[in-house]
Amino acid sequence: KIWTAVFILVLGGLVLAACGPSQAELDAEATQIAADVVATQTAEVPPPTDTPEPPTGTPTPEPTATPAVDLEATSAAEAAEQVVDLLVEAEEAIDAGEFEPALELLDEAVELAPDNADAYYLRGRAYGNLDELELAIEDLEKAIDLDPGYALAYSRRGRLYADQGDFEQAVVDADTATELAPDSAEVYVNRGITYGIQDDYEQAIADFNQAIELEPDYAPAFYYRGYASYLLDDLEQAIADFDKAIELEPDDAWVYLNRGFVHYEAGDTEQAIADLERYTELE
Repeated sequence: KIWTAVFILVLGGLVLAACGPSQAELDAEATQIAADVVATQTAEVPPPTDTPEPPTGTPTPEPTATPAVDLEATSAAEAAEQVVDLLVEAEEAIDAGEFEPALELLDEAVELAPDNADAYYLRGRAYGNLDELELAIEDLEKAIDLDPGYALAYSRRGRLYADQGDFEQAVVDADTATELAPDSAEVYVNRGITYGIQDDYEQAIADFNQAIELEPDYAPAFYYRGYASYLLDDLEQAIADFDKAIELEPDDAWVYLNRGFVHYEAGDTEQAIADLERYTELE
């Protein structure tokens, strides 16, 4: 812009030279105007400024920390949930008579949770049903060590002692179980079985009666009372109890088998054959 202004003014001086002041005057005037223009243009350019500082006293925000994930706690929770699933599946397998698959599940549960009393108790049940009495007792003892108030473990171990002929220890365990769980129908049934193995059928029936009083729909109590009644030659009571057990658990093959024997003893051959055929179908 400066040089354009000077050029215009100089050009203007050349034009005016023919009819105006002398060349020297024009040159002096042009020089002064050019100087004024340069001064004006220079003044219009603002001086450089420093980068403004942020206002003092304003706190600088700290970066937000990402919460740490407790991998150990998460892993433990997942393992605990897996153990629960294994125990549920194993108990269902035991109830269905699938003892070998149950053992596989319970071995895994014990490996994941070596201090879980339920895992040892259920594995003891599975071993007991496979007639692995020593292994069964060992697992039940472990369950009791982990949980000294585990009534069902005492009850189940008492039955196994009775199967081994150790009736004294069997009764001790059975009594301990009823003391720990006086409202459990199962512990009374197990103690009744223990007495039955010793041929004390009347005491056995007393325990089965107690179990039925506690839990009127507990099928095993009717089944074992029916069996004890049959051994006491009370065929009518035996048939009535087997009928009730079948009503509660219509797919229990062994009840049909035993009721068939009682019907045969009672002279009802037709019903005996029907029960034995039903037993064969279910097995």
